[in-house]
Amino acid sequence: MTALPRGATGFWDAADGPPARTDVRAFRQAVHMAAREVAGRVEGFEPAGVTPNFHLTVIRTVDDRIGVVCHALLPWLAIARPPDGSVEPLTFRSEPALAAALGSVPPFRVFDPVTLATPLARLDLSTLDRGEREEIGRWKPGELVFNWWD
Repeated sequence: MTALPRGATGFWDAADGPPARTDVRAFRQAVHMAAREVAGRVEGFEPAGVTPNFHLTVIRTVDDRIGVVCHALLPWLAIARPPDGSVEPLTFRSEPALAAALGSVPPFRVFDPVTLATPLARLDLSTLDRGEREEIGRWKPGELVFNWWD
């Protein structure tokens, strides 16, 4: 992740109108396929709303529960500890086999925890619109892209 495109924050300038939305059905199909690849099953799905700005699917494996989040406007995915009901920032985690399975389904792109922790100063923010630039403040990319803001 070196550039954040318009819509990455979930905010946009009303004058520019909202960006396109992610294909939820394609996301859900990708997660079901990936769950089978890691000998898991899909346990639940929560759609994005005003808040959070991401869809969440939980995969149950023999010994774990794994959250897969999908940005509501971009085909970007991350793997995280399933939220506990709070609005704390997500805890991103590395699951190489699951990431590979998810990343094999176009147009989705899976971001790893290191990339999601990159300081904003190291990213190209030039394509964000005015509304987004006003909101980003002190956030890390992971908190900025997958958030509960309203």
